[in-house]
Amino acid sequence: MKKILQQSEIEASLSQFQLSGRVRSCRSYGSGHINDTFLVEADRKYILQRINTDVFKKPAELMENISLVCSYMKEEMTYTGGDPEREALTLVPTRTGQCFFEDANGNFFRVYLFIEGTTTYNLVEKPEHFYESAYAFGRFQNLLSGFPAHRLYVTIPDFHH
Repeated sequence: MKKILQQSEIEASLSQFQLSGRVRSCRSYGSGHINDTFLVEADRKYILQRINTDVFKKPAELMENISLVCSYMKEEMTYTGGDPEREALTLVPTRTGQCFFEDANGNFFRVYLFIEGTTTYNLVEKPEHFYESAYAFGRFQNLLSGFPAHRLYVTIPDFHH
């Protein structure tokens, strides 16, 4: 990944997104190994990520995929039931309507609405966690069963081989 982000770079990237209210805080968040992730607090909470372009060589195509899948899942939930705001990611658009922002240094950023009351586990701690993760994955697959996969870009060549 590129160099460590400066606070000024983070603030500049956040100013490009349609956030509600003034940013009160922004801190490193989670234990991910691929992207740089930050919890942003304004009138509501957001997740800011700098996409790792060493892994994702075509971040614009990655973001197109994510946007398509999230929109499709939310639409499917209107027919099948569920809570689209809690069960699917919501991308926050930039001030120009894009789903990502590229800064002058070639950093790509995206922002999601933060989903309150959720927990991420790096390891299964209880059988119930395994059950819930399997259930969620099955629901994800089921919701996407009618998705036109031909519309997706290959973002990491030969990843599934």
